[in-house]
Amino acid sequence: MKKNVAIIIHKLYGGGAEHAACNLSLSLGERSNISLIAFDARKAAYPRTENTVDLGVPAAKNIFERVLLLPRRVLKMKKIKREKKIDVSIALLPGPSMASALSRRKGEKTIMSVRNYLSAQEGSSGVSALKTKFTAAISDCIVAVSRMAALDLHENFGIPEEKIRVIYNSVDPAMLSHDFDRNMPWLQGDGPVVITMGRLHEQKAHWRLIRVMAQVVREIPNAKLVILGDGEYKDKLAKLAAELGIEKNVFLPGYVVAPHGYVRRADLFVLSSLHEGMPNAMLEAMACGVPVVSTDCPSGPREILAPDTSITEAAEKMKKAKYGVLVPPLTKGGFNAQDPLTPAEQELAKALKLMLSDHNLRQDYAKKARVRAAEFSPEAIAKQWITLIDTLSAQ
Repeated sequence: MKKNVAIIIHKLYGGGAEHAACNLSLSLGERSNISLIAFDARKAAYPRTENTVDLGVPAAKNIFERVLLLPRRVLKMKKIKREKKIDVSIALLPGPSMASALSRRKGEKTIMSVRNYLSAQEGSSGVSALKTKFTAAISDCIVAVSRMAALDLHENFGIPEEKIRVIYNSVDPAMLSHDFDRNMPWLQGDGPVVITMGRLHEQKAHWRLIRVMAQVVREIPNAKLVILGDGEYKDKLAKLAAELGIEKNVFLPGYVVAPHGYVRRADLFVLSSLHEGMPNAMLEAMACGVPVVSTDCPSGPREILAPDTSITEAAEKMKKAKYGVLVPPLTKGGFNAQDPLTPAEQELAKALKLMLSDHNLRQDYAKKARVRAAEFSPEAIAKQWITLIDTLSAQ
């Protein structure tokens, strides 16, 4: 008999968690009766189950609204769970996880899905840490998106190991759009294209990538850097590129509805993040057959690119790993165009120049990228979720 499963998320557009929730609603649909519940479903960007419920309680504008919204969300969710006879709830991100745990119906099992390496996030201590510990305590299971994120939950938040499971994100090449606009300026003329995508936010450290690109351009003058995404750092990044004299080599087109058509046409994908959970954008680039260079940040990149190594290792130099190239973790700060490159930035520059100048190496890693991405198929990941759902339901 199919279980009635709720997947709960803030909204249906934006970051990796939202995309993962929509993907999960599709991949679990054959084995479960899925209800995708969003606090605000007015705007949607990803394919998802038809059974989508709009809770009608959008994001709070300030901390006072946030306090007031929680009871409303809990009450509305209780009603929906009762109507749908929900057996198991999977909530992604802290807000939905708390609302889900507090609105559980009799006999329901609640799963808290942690999407990031929490210790590296702003507000990872104090009230935020207490909320994480409280929500974990009243949830039946905590699912981390990487082994390193799971270790962080146990060591730094005191969550018992036996309560934590690791289930990676899935990636489906068939769902990655091929659409693209041939008139985009970075597709014109010659020159290799380095691409990345994600929110223009401090976590992604795109300014470090722009600083590194200035050195790359000295040796490869027609090289281009494309940063797909929007956010509060957009103007700062454009200004930095201009100060470095590479504004003609750096492209900031903002949010792109179908980014993967452009990713497929890039020579190299780069992840410059300070921290991640399990980087969806990098997995998607690999599924598109694009070779990858990534910072060895906590957490996710090492588990994808160097799965046979210890998760607690961190590269000190550029490392040609099994499925891509790892470089040392980057740090905050360093927005000044005049500052010399840090040792970590120098290693990133070395990796970019190596990959852009060696066609055979890129081709080798492109093939390996597809092979590795196939291990994260929706079918393989769905089996792990179904096993967890069945195990919890039997308890």
